Amino acid sequence: MKIINLSYDDYTIQDMKVFKVDEFQWTAAPSLLHALAFYDEQVELEVFHLQDIEECDTDDDGMWGSTEITDGEQEAYEQGKLKIYEPSKSKMREMYDPQKPTSGDYGVFSGELCQWTSFSDVIKRQEVGTYVIACTEY
Repeated sequence: MKIINLSYDDYTIQDMKVFKVDEFQWTAAPSLLHALAFYDEQVELEVFHLQDIEECDTDDDGMWGSTEITDGEQEAYEQGKLKIYEPSKSKMREMYDPQKPTSGDYGVFSGELCQWTSFSDVIKRQEVGTYVIACTEY
């Protein structure tokens, strides 16, 4: 029996990937095997979970976050000086002309100012490892 080594010694930040592991959570990891092992620790991985896991494009896909919002940006928002991203309200329009946010776009969620950041930019601020990078449940 071969034992699989899940250490991080052979990986760099450039190796990091993001996997959408279910409808609520995205996991950053240097490999799918790392992501699966981590997910198994959290929810006891079952075979049917495997069909839902997908690798994201770390440059194109990202997340909304409020931790990097500066006082100046918050003040500009309160004064109505920031352009706020608003997703399409029409399902037909979204299908033919998707309005995806891009890095740096601002949005407001539950009254809180947030900024869209690509997964690759978030990963650059972290160390190599396996962790939940984004979650829609809090």
